[in-house]
Amino acid sequence: AIKEYLPKNIQMKEFYECKFGVGLYKGHPLENVPSEKITWNLLAKYDYITIGKNITTQGLRATLITNGVSSRFEMYNGTWEICIGMMKEGLTIGGGDRVYAEWHKDDIIFKECSHLMPDYQFHILTNKSFEPSKASKQLLHILNTFKI
Repeated sequence: AIKEYLPKNIQMKEFYECKFGVGLYKGHPLENVPSEKITWNLLAKYDYITIGKNITTQGLRATLITNGVSSRFEMYNGTWEICIGMMKEGLTIGGGDRVYAEWHKDDIIFKECSHLMPDYQFHILTNKSFEPSKASKQLLHILNTFKI
């Protein structure tokens, strides 16, 4: 639907769609709860972690506050590895995307919970009116062949 509002010289291609999910340590009380049954009220009973400064995390923090969910652990300059370490120790649960969970599937359980937060997408926008630089062409090639 966004494409119809773009100027004719702008080309848009979907790059990646993120689906929100909850990361749990193995043995967490929510481990056997079906994904669709996980609610913000249920999550509010546990310590939750947010990580990073990006717009997605800001949206997540706002959603947590709106739904009365505690986010006692907030790492503005942390890494996903630190977050995973905290989850493995049973200190907290975390939110993220299925890709991160796939990289750490031996350490945590990931419950895809798109019903808790809207999916979001990344797009590649190019201006067909201009010839891209060599560096831009290389970047576009990498992005167009990138597989998650």
